[in-house]
Amino acid sequence: CGRYRHQAMVKDDLMYIVGGSGINRYGDVFTFQFGANVWRKLVCTGTDLSDGRYAHSAVLREGYMYLYGGNDGVQHDDLQQLELEKRVWSRVEVHGNCPPGRDFHAAVLRRRSMIIFGGSNGMRRHNDVFEFHMEPKKPPCTLASDMEALLDQAQTDEATQSTCDLFLAAGDGGV
Repeated sequence: CGRYRHQAMVKDDLMYIVGGSGINRYGDVFTFQFGANVWRKLVCTGTDLSDGRYAHSAVLREGYMYLYGGNDGVQHDDLQQLELEKRVWSRVEVHGNCPPGRDFHAAVLRRRSMIIFGGSNGMRRHNDVFEFHMEPKKPPCTLASDMEALLDQAQTDEATQSTCDLFLAAGDGGV
């Protein structure tokens, strides 16, 4: 059954597909092994994703898949992790300045952090950047920047034909 609004990640010879929507909302995980041209559905336990999840973000890091936000009829602001070897989902407890629930956002892995950008809460589009530091056990989440203010400044600089360099920086603030 076809799907969209899912996430796809690649590690070595495996592609992981998680969630999405189509005829229904999906909370399942599949792998595709490129060399063997074989699909497998992973049987996972733990945190209940039976209502499905779409328009979320996900990254792979050191034997885990991390999934943030998305929608199952309600927008979520949770960080879930799937231990790939044991196939067990669990909710990651975070602290700090966490992003509000959102969907249709993007995420990348940078060193030991999952960086979240943009998305929507259904009423407005976000231009913010959040960073989940994956060390220590409870990752702190920090707001890295508000892109809207920076983009407004960039448009002002364009009008005056001056140059504007944009740098986004984040850290753990000693936490």
